[in-house]
Formats: sequence, C-alpha cells, structure tokens
Amino acid sequence: MMATTHALVGVALALLVAPDGGLVPVAAGAFGGLFPDFDLYAGHRKTLHFPV
Repeated sequence: MMATTHALVGVALALLVAPDGGLVPVAAGAFGGLFPDFDLYAGHRKTLHFPV
C-alpha cells in the first residue's frame, strides 16, 4: 500500500513541475516515488513510518 502511495505522489509532483505531462516526467516521478521502497525485502527502515 505504501509503495502505490509513494508512486502516486511522485507522479502528482511530476505533473506539478511539468504540467504539459509527457512520459519522461511521469515515469521519473513514479520511479522516484518507488525507489525508497526497493529495500522492503532487505531490512526496510521502519523508523520513519512508525516513530516511537
């Protein structure tokens, strides 16, 4: 669930920066939003998502 939210926010930010759209800014925003979640299978840092 978090990965899809990160990707959607990345796409939304890309559309704000480049309102004419296009595949490159949208794809870059989606990849940039997903990139922090690539470590989910190898010790994902939960300190930012679940602060004590």
